[in-house]
Amino acid sequence: MALTKISTGMLKQDAASSDLNIDAGTLYLDVSNNRVGIANTNPGTPLDVQSNSSAEGIRVRGRSSDSIGQITLTNNSGTARSQLQWNDNFFNIKALAAIPMIFYTTGTERMRIQSNGNVGIGTGSPDAKFEVEWTGTHNSSDSIARITAP
Repeated sequence: MALTKISTGMLKQDAASSDLNIDAGTLYLDVSNNRVGIANTNPGTPLDVQSNSSAEGIRVRGRSSDSIGQITLTNNSGTARSQLQWNDNFFNIKALAAIPMIFYTTGTERMRIQSNGNVGIGTGSPDAKFEVEWTGTHNSSDSIARITAP
């Protein structure tokens, strides 16, 4: 039997200050920290999902009319700032504000796309449509770029 509605008479008066654990951790509400855990009874963020059966933890399905799926990231006031959007024919990564898209590996910026379309590798402020900056020492075996014909 599924529980479809909880009325005020079903909970004790002090239940609002108690954590709620449904189905041994399938859904866990940490009310003192305002966190929700799915398959996790110790959520460390506002929504903490742990996948115990596969590597897939969250699935967003596209709408039925055109299969477009979307995740929108907003600022604190709810204004959309960036989106991931996809369907069967495309995958978009969108910065909706005039902000750069920055790519990191091992905690270091490696590449950025400025809001004007300039792309920089090794520079945080590209002045051309494509700019590569290398600050390392040059050895004969080092390459900045390599183009190979088939």
